[in-house]
Amino acid sequence: VVAHSRMPVKFALVLPAPLPGAGLVTAGLAASRSPQGVGTLARFGFERRTNPFSVGVVMEFVSSSFTNIASSGRQDRPSTSLQAFAGMPLPFGSAGISYVRRASQLGPDIDIVQANSSIRLGRHWSLNIATRRSFGNRAETAAEIFLALALGERSNASAGVSLEHSHASFLLNLQRNAPQGEGLGYRAAAATGKRSRVDGAIDLKTSSGAYSAELSWVDGDLGTRIVVDGSLGLVDGRLFASRRLDQSFAIVRVGDFPNVRIYADNQLVGRTARNGIAIVPSLRAFESNPLRIELADLPFEADVAGPDRMVRPYRRSGVSVDFGARRSRNAIVNVRLPGGNPLPAGSVAQVAGNDLTFVSAPGGDIFLTGLQSTNVIVVEAQNLRCSFDLELPKMLDPQPRLGPYTCERSSR
Repeated sequence: VVAHSRMPVKFALVLPAPLPGAGLVTAGLAASRSPQGVGTLARFGFERRTNPFSVGVVMEFVSSSFTNIASSGRQDRPSTSLQAFAGMPLPFGSAGISYVRRASQLGPDIDIVQANSSIRLGRHWSLNIATRRSFGNRAETAAEIFLALALGERSNASAGVSLEHSHASFLLNLQRNAPQGEGLGYRAAAATGKRSRVDGAIDLKTSSGAYSAELSWVDGDLGTRIVVDGSLGLVDGRLFASRRLDQSFAIVRVGDFPNVRIYADNQLVGRTARNGIAIVPSLRAFESNPLRIELADLPFEADVAGPDRMVRPYRRSGVSVDFGARRSRNAIVNVRLPGGNPLPAGSVAQVAGNDLTFVSAPGGDIFLTGLQSTNVIVVEAQNLRCSFDLELPKMLDPQPRLGPYTCERSSR
């Protein structure tokens, strides 16, 4: 990339290579040319993650003249850096250790060793222990121990002690994460020690936006912040308000049925409003995104083409998804032949204008769905074709029993 005669020129090449049965090996090489001269950077790494044991190491070598587009003048960069880690699961939790070394070009070298362990204490409790030791000109030791309690799918509480720079701090935390869709989240934390601090926050996600209020008190100083975040969109000539739409999204229609749950990737992302419409944000562009509605939220008289849809939106654009839900009524109708005998079992009935067919039961009863206020029912029984008009009464019963109706011989 060349921006100016005095700006750096940089070339970079990174090659990841999986080794079956061994791990992932990466190698990278970068070169630059600038007023400081020609510089190079080389990077090598290996990582292996398995159930019994995981290990990884990354090494980086940088020449004193290496720079990049954002650099201005000589900066203190590590000439050599090394990062390594190892971890393994235990019957009661997990344990791990890591090491970081930075050999600086201008300042002192840095060496840090860190160890951590998580211990399960029953079904909902866990104990987390971590310690860190730095070497060199500023040798320091820090440690912390926390007891955590899971209070549900999105809530947790913790209490612990932290020791750093020879000062002890006591911390308490209570947190409930806001859901991916609509809902409420909060956070409350307090710390005492060298500095006293109290923090609190409330997060609310609705179909029209996200709102948060934060309060912080540090050694007698009070601060507050209120954030309102949302978007306005236009799809099919319809203007709507939604949570932030910084990715692809969908406008979902479920007839005129409110409060129907909408899922994306099997995660609850919202509910339909009173007009039966919901906005689903954060869809993946140019990829298949499965959407689903909760059929149990629809009333008995609802008729829907199916609960699942798959959408592939363009980048940062909206797509309209209609689940074809509409109100229809069902009824059990008793039908008689012109002579008064019950309609034979196995006769086929159809609502005019509807492709669905229904089969009669013994005694002439037929269970019909997709009915409107006024209907024409066409029946084929043996060598007879007949029809009759069916008008549904205005009643609250979602599945009334009607009849008997006489099916008159007809050519309809």
